[in-house]
Amino acid sequence: MERRLLPALLLLGVLTAFSAMVAGADGLAIGWLALYAVNGAARFLVATIHVDSKYPVNPASTAGHTYLATAVADLLLWAALLAIVPKATFFLGGSGAYAAAGAVLLAALSYGGWPRVWTFYVAAWIGMFAIGALRAQGQLPAFALAFPLWVLAAWWIGRQQPLARHWARPAPSTLISNPTKFGWQAAIHAMPTPVIVLRNSRVIEVNRSACEFIGRAERSIVGTPAQEAIVAEPATALDPTQHPSESSVVVEVRAAHRSPAGKTWNGRVRFMEPGRATSVVVVALTEEVQEPFGPARLLEDAKRFAEWIGGLQGRPWFRDDRGRLIVPREFPAPAEVPATSDPLSFPLAYLVAEADRPRVDGMYRTALRSGAVFDEFMQMRDAAGAMRNVRVVCMTRPPTGAGAVAPVVGTIAAAGSASARVVDSAGDLMARLPVLVWLVDAQGRVVHAQGSEPKRWGLRTEPRLRPQWDEAFEFKSESRLPVMQALQKAMRGEPVFDVANARTSRSGGRLYLRSHFVPYSGQKSNAVMVLDTIASPTELLEIDRLKRSKAQYKSLVEASASLIWACDANFTLTFASRRAAREIYGYETRELRGRAVHTLLPTDVEQPAVKMAFEALREGRAIRDLEAVHLTQDGRRIIVSISAVPLRHHDGRFAGAIGMNADLTALKSRERRLSEALRVERTVLDSAGQAIAVVKLGLVQRCNDAFLRLAGLPPDELAKMPVAGSLLDADDWNDVTQAADEARARDQAVVREVRVRRNPTRGIADAAWCQVTARSIASGEYVLVIADIDTLKQREANALHEAQHDDLTGLPNRRLLTERAAAALATSELRRVSCAVVAIDLDGFKEINDRWGHEVGDLMLREIAVRLTRVMRPQDTVARRGGDEFAVLVPDVGSMMEVEKIAERLLGAVAQPAALPGGPQELTVSASIGVALAPEQGRDLERLLQLADLAMYDAKLKGKNRYAFAQGASVPSKVTPLVPRVSRSS
Repeated sequence: MERRLLPALLLLGVLTAFSAMVAGADGLAIGWLALYAVNGAARFLVATIHVDSKYPVNPASTAGHTYLATAVADLLLWAALLAIVPKATFFLGGSGAYAAAGAVLLAALSYGGWPRVWTFYVAAWIGMFAIGALRAQGQLPAFALAFPLWVLAAWWIGRQQPLARHWARPAPSTLISNPTKFGWQAAIHAMPTPVIVLRNSRVIEVNRSACEFIGRAERSIVGTPAQEAIVAEPATALDPTQHPSESSVVVEVRAAHRSPAGKTWNGRVRFMEPGRATSVVVVALTEEVQEPFGPARLLEDAKRFAEWIGGLQGRPWFRDDRGRLIVPREFPAPAEVPATSDPLSFPLAYLVAEADRPRVDGMYRTALRSGAVFDEFMQMRDAAGAMRNVRVVCMTRPPTGAGAVAPVVGTIAAAGSASARVVDSAGDLMARLPVLVWLVDAQGRVVHAQGSEPKRWGLRTEPRLRPQWDEAFEFKSESRLPVMQALQKAMRGEPVFDVANARTSRSGGRLYLRSHFVPYSGQKSNAVMVLDTIASPTELLEIDRLKRSKAQYKSLVEASASLIWACDANFTLTFASRRAAREIYGYETRELRGRAVHTLLPTDVEQPAVKMAFEALREGRAIRDLEAVHLTQDGRRIIVSISAVPLRHHDGRFAGAIGMNADLTALKSRERRLSEALRVERTVLDSAGQAIAVVKLGLVQRCNDAFLRLAGLPPDELAKMPVAGSLLDADDWNDVTQAADEARARDQAVVREVRVRRNPTRGIADAAWCQVTARSIASGEYVLVIADIDTLKQREANALHEAQHDDLTGLPNRRLLTERAAAALATSELRRVSCAVVAIDLDGFKEINDRWGHEVGDLMLREIAVRLTRVMRPQDTVARRGGDEFAVLVPDVGSMMEVEKIAERLLGAVAQPAALPGGPQELTVSASIGVALAPEQGRDLERLLQLADLAMYDAKLKGKNRYAFAQGASVPSKVTPLVPRVSRSS
């Protein structure tokens, strides 16, 4: 709360300082505001330090004193301000009174939880109001007059704060007062051992085991004083104030209402807050205190011995009351080695090293006299004559009469064996369950069972429920009476050995066991320890292995989607797998058993190969993937693949067969659909006008007819010829494949226009422009679609030629002249050479055209075009501008003399007589030529042509049949281009 109020406190301080400055306290207001901010910061720090505290701040603590000091400082600051402000009337009549009211309201939220502090704070404010009223001399506004009522209202608001009630209320008598209480209670009740939780010397929580230990119901225990429920030794162990530096101590606890002779348990006491009287105390009991050996300890001693035998990885041995000694096969039998005639000596002494026999025998006699468990390490000789380090544990009782033999039951384990059980994941029953030991009390109840998995030995009910012996195990009817007689005899103190019995295991199987019944007799109680061993370990292991194999085989058979069947010598079905019989044929297995194998064949379809193959089974020949047509229960015909092998009797006679029928109907249907799809695809590909091929590792794998026509090769030759270097240039092929590989990541194809060679092996130089679309489908594998665009290329070339050449003469037109002139002018400028632009106009052409007609005129123009082209260099451009006008672009001219020679050659070529068909024998025209030079006279073709035209007109004016050079200085910068004319007067 205090941290959230800090901004409001600072805002009130600023408002108060501003009001004081208005009332004439300039420097005083600034100093007051600084002290007010420091005091508010102190309150904020105290609140921040204790924001995560589980308990409220006690006024008697250091933090409480610091916080109360800030409250006193707050009062002193306000009192000083009201006492020394120059204009008290103006201050209280303005915003100062509102700031004071806000300060009181915020204080109600801060100090209201402490009643005494808050009452003192309100009284102090009433006193400060009196000081202000005296200084104002009665001239107070209405709000200031109502200020006492506001203070009383704030006092009432402060008294309603929950902190006051929280501090005054005593702590609840529960373990924890937050949302995790349920989790704590669940954890306590889940503990198997007794757990008791105390607080303020009262019980606040117990679990079920603790209720059983105390002997009362939970409702009658919770809330009672601890001394009425339990008695602790030492008594100070439950007092947290006696252990300020210890979080836990050891204790012995017994129930309070029971006699001292009752059960006493060891335990540990845990203090949640050591040294505090209100600390939660958790008492966890771990185990019952063992008493000295006597009648009360008889059953517990038997339990301990049972745990040893069930936990050690050893082999059982025993001696019955007739003196017969049975030892594990790893050690020599007593019949092979002379045994001692003393019935009180150690039964296995003949196996112990001779030097160690006196020690072992003495310890055994001591255990025999006291009735204790014999547990010693020693060296014993095995059947091979080697000495082994072993641990021998056994339980015995003194003989009851003269000449009687003390019965003994025990186990021999390796010296390194521990009490922890070793579990073999492979399921070896002998390793996992060497023995099962269970105890029966005088009332016939099973009170304890020791073994890795007692339920596998037929145990149906947990021993903690104290079931009767015939209810704890599911004995077979023939075994119930021998077991009951053995128990009755052992209860009378007579041990019974080698009682064969049969039980039902957890999985429903039959267990054959040999049980030994050892009596435990005391003054007040009797009990019988029963030691179960496997009747035939080798047989049981083999049965268990066969069961697992059978279960695995059955699971595999039922999981198969194919029908697995078996038949006898007459080919009558004796077995069929359930799943496949239902899914493939629609039969239940009972409907197929007893039917002949051939009844699944349809009668209207002749299948002699199937019958011959089954008859061949009699001769020992197996069937491998024979396809046949079978009939299902609903009349459908299916295609199956039959595989079978014959079975033989011991004498070699045919005994039947086992086989498997795989349903091929769906596969055959898919094959037909695929074949049809391939046929349609081939038809579509062959009908396509474009060449399509699949290329792998540079060779054509398959293609359509259009590709064969394009390549001009037969399929066998095409398959051997690499694409790169034969059909396509190596560089073009590398470019196409590299681009296709890059586009494969984007699932796209690439398109390239390349030259494809036709008939590459026949020496015919035939290449065509083709558009190649390539898609990479795998590394090194591509699909090519080739379209012949050579005709399109030729059309494009023709269209481009027509667009750039004159239709009549075939010379370049003005467009091509402009393109070549731009390149020539740029080159001449870079190379610092001149370029000449020549304008030619025919003299006398109009008369020929008018007299002889346009056909003769056109012939004359073609002749002149041929003559002009003939006398010019290959790099020069002769173009027709229109009508009887021509233009010549002459790049790289070295001098004026060279230009003059070119002009004279042009005049001479035009002036020669021409014999044209359809006209007189000879026709003669001349030419007027104008020359402009670049870059001397310009760098733009239009300007140069304008200058050349002006020079040409100058030549005409001077008599025609001559040339003239343009004079750049006399030509205007903007000259209207000459309009091409069909003819011009001479």
